[in-house]
Amino acid sequence: MANVIGGLKTVTHLTRFFKKIAYKKGWKEAITATAHKLAVIIYNMLTKYEPYKPYVREVNEQAERIKKLKEVEKIVKAHNFKIEDINFSY
Repeated sequence: MANVIGGLKTVTHLTRFFKKIAYKKGWKEAITATAHKLAVIIYNMLTKYEPYKPYVREVNEQAERIKKLKEVEKIVKAHNFKIEDINFSY
């Protein structure tokens, strides 16, 4: 399961965690660390009888990213560049 998380195209806090560990310590260590993180998440869900709640920080990071991309888009348009020429998307 942890290996699959490393290959996902969608961005979640688990994929970001996996890629951060893989960059620092390698793919095998990232699999082990992500598997441990998943085990802790599942254990806490089962013992506390609560649904999993991803980090709130992830939502804030996404909103911040969209805000910054819109600022860049505004600057690009102010200088009469075409966004399509730059291959800019969000």
